[in-house]
Amino acid sequence: PSPLRARLVAALGTQGGAAQVPTLLAALDGGVAESREAALALGRLGMKKLPEALAPTTLTALVAQLRRVEPKPRQAAAFALARIGATELSDAAYSDLSRRQVEDYDPVVRGFLTRALAAAANTPERKLALLRAGAADADVGVRVAAARSISALGGPESAEIITKLLQDKD
Repeated sequence: PSPLRARLVAALGTQGGAAQVPTLLAALDGGVAESREAALALGRLGMKKLPEALAPTTLTALVAQLRRVEPKPRQAAAFALARIGATELSDAAYSDLSRRQVEDYDPVVRGFLTRALAAAANTPERKLALLRAGAADADVGVRVAAARSISALGGPESAEIITKLLQDKD
């Protein structure tokens, strides 16, 4: 794998647009550095709300990256999902991410998935369940991600979670 390819893929995330999404999706299957940069680039394009970056095919490809063994591409895919604000996740993808939000060994991935799922939760019950899970995580970074997402939720249930987090020693 070429470091040059990874740099070029990264440049597409800052300088590219909708036309580069297929190239970035293909780069997800590259080496560790290339796939990491492709996921980050897709996240950046998703923040611009480009329809191609928000499409189900993009979300599916990013979710698939979470199955990789290497941490950097997995972290980048979770970052991209959080930045995109994946509101159009299928029920199967939502369930998969919910499971990973609790079970993934990497706290960076769990934190980003907490934020991604907060955007994707289409019912208050779903949102509260995932934020409770994030607030109870052993890692402080995941709890911070949950706290950020909870503040936007409002209501007595979120106040209960915030009160619990205030008692946190970290």
